[in-house]
Amino acid sequence: MAILNSIRKRGIFLIIIIAMALFAFVISGIIDNGGLKGGTVSNSVATVNGTDIDRVAFNNLVEAQSRQYGGAASQSQVRNIVWEQQVRKAIIEGKLEDLGFSAESNFTRNALTNAFQNQQEFFNEAGVFDYAKLEEYIRFQQENDVTYANWLAQENQIVSQAMEQAYLNMIQGSASPSTIDGKWEYHLENDKVDIQFVQVPYSSIPDDQAVITDAEIEAYMRDHQDRFTVDPRVDIQYVLFAGNASAADELATTEEVNQLVNDTINGLAITEDVEALVNANSEVPYQDRFLFKNQVPSTIVDSIFAREAGSVYGPYKERGNVMATRIVERRTLPDSVKARHILIPIGSNPTDNIVRDEAQAKTTADSLMTILKSDLSRFEEFVTAYSSDQGSIERGGLYDWYPYNRMVPAFRDFTFEEEVGALGVVKSDFGFHIIEVLDQKNPQEVVKLATIAKPLRASQETINNLFSDATNFELAARKGDFAAVAQESVYGVRPVNAVGQLDENITGLGPQRTLVNWAFNEETAVGDIKRFDVGDGFAVVQLVRRNLEEALMSNAEGSAIVTPILRAQKKAKLIREQLSGSTLEEIAQSQSQTVQSAQAINRKSPTIAGGGTEPKVVGAAFGLKPGEVSGPIDGKTGVFVVRLTAKNVAPDLEDYSAFVARARQTQGTQAALNAYNALKKAADIEDNRATLY
Repeated sequence: MAILNSIRKRGIFLIIIIAMALFAFVISGIIDNGGLKGGTVSNSVATVNGTDIDRVAFNNLVEAQSRQYGGAASQSQVRNIVWEQQVRKAIIEGKLEDLGFSAESNFTRNALTNAFQNQQEFFNEAGVFDYAKLEEYIRFQQENDVTYANWLAQENQIVSQAMEQAYLNMIQGSASPSTIDGKWEYHLENDKVDIQFVQVPYSSIPDDQAVITDAEIEAYMRDHQDRFTVDPRVDIQYVLFAGNASAADELATTEEVNQLVNDTINGLAITEDVEALVNANSEVPYQDRFLFKNQVPSTIVDSIFAREAGSVYGPYKERGNVMATRIVERRTLPDSVKARHILIPIGSNPTDNIVRDEAQAKTTADSLMTILKSDLSRFEEFVTAYSSDQGSIERGGLYDWYPYNRMVPAFRDFTFEEEVGALGVVKSDFGFHIIEVLDQKNPQEVVKLATIAKPLRASQETINNLFSDATNFELAARKGDFAAVAQESVYGVRPVNAVGQLDENITGLGPQRTLVNWAFNEETAVGDIKRFDVGDGFAVVQLVRRNLEEALMSNAEGSAIVTPILRAQKKAKLIREQLSGSTLEEIAQSQSQTVQSAQAINRKSPTIAGGGTEPKVVGAAFGLKPGEVSGPIDGKTGVFVVRLTAKNVAPDLEDYSAFVARARQTQGTQAALNAYNALKKAADIEDNRATLY
């Protein structure tokens, strides 16, 4: 009681303390998520040349785009796609504003017409798009603030895209190739040469004779900085404590399955309702169908087909589950069937325009069945008059040689399990089928199985032990060397290099935005260690390297690109030094190669039969005179020596307009691409994604 009185006396003080604690909790969450920068919460996901891209509107676009992708892309991937779209929109709209380009009423009308001209709801009585009907639709949207706001957003998007296209069209229209350009395009494609050549492939020189040093890789990247400059990157390493089931968990799961099999009242081995038992206790639902040998997992197929009906195989492990399988039934079935049918649907029948309820449809099917039993020749007549299956009417109701799983279960079971010549009525979700089994082939052994599957998951005790192991390693690694401590405990260390600030997936861990944000947080120091939850397990991560500015790739990153280039250069030098002889044949003999021939090579598609795509080699060949032999040419795949045997220059044309038009299209597209890339490079873009997501 004394304690209660003390709390009452200090009630206001406690309320203030609790309120401050709640405020600190909320504000720390904002800070941890990078929401505070310079003391304010950012409301924009990007700022492009001073124009903000609103965060709320951006998120709405991401959600809408995510629904369109339907799970085919992750949230992070969709977010990056929308970000690029909105940055492009802001850049081009800003340029259009600088040019004084605005969407007048006629432009808007044309943009909306192009967008909706194929939608039938805006067609008039003549079946033609009518803008007045679109205006009527817009007036209807104005009656509700929400629908009208949605319409305005849609209209803005349509007009914005039309303006962007108009701008790009103007740039494309600036391409003005001359007749000379058209003539050049024509001759690139139609001039041909025939050559003989010797190719000494780079693979003929062992890699250990063309060793590439780190210094050479770095020097090459510095000479080509535009290609090898990358955004901020971090390197990390981690030890994974995977949340896998332990031996004890597997034993417990196996015992659970054993109990379901051997229960003396309703176990899998004795139950008369296997479907109910399986569906109540298994991760995998019961499937009431027969399986051919090629449909049973290869690891158990022999064991399954060696058992009698009614016996149980298992428990066994398969696909991360502990399973037990009862062979419900064994028999022989064909692997394909030919049958014909008449479908009497429940509801409207487009064939005879009669609406039937279930009882009426059944009566009609039975009546037709009675007639067919005495006069089967009328089958096709009844198909034409009554069947609603439009896909088979023209074939007299025939389905020709279909496999076991092609048809709905009721249809499948009748045609595969009855004998040839059987005639009967079966009900499916489509209605009542009058079916005749015409033929069957390739009889095979099949089984019907009932399988109980229990997933192998880590128990809470296993996860607790895993947490303890991860925590102990984390504490020990903070006091010592990460790799050395891991080695002492026989833990594998996994390095992951060149993680980008907007990356989502970490190799071996999957989506880990929280981890990436931690690695790039300025308060995280190189060498820091932290434990992260990853699925059912944990990862203890160390930040190894961080670069928060644009910089050259590390040697490790650039090596995969640079090493093959430098190695080819060194091998080319070695090959040229080894070449000897004055004729093609002598050169080939000196390098244990053969003289090859290639005909009708052009510069538009510079591919040499037997030598690959080699634009530099083909270009050199066009510079030779017939009979002339080139010097060594460093190609993409090896060093070439070429002899020109024939040059066929295409005859000039009176009119090159078709080739001029082709050049205009190519140059216009490239001009539009170059223009946008130049605008983007010159733009002042502040990217806030990394601090907001």
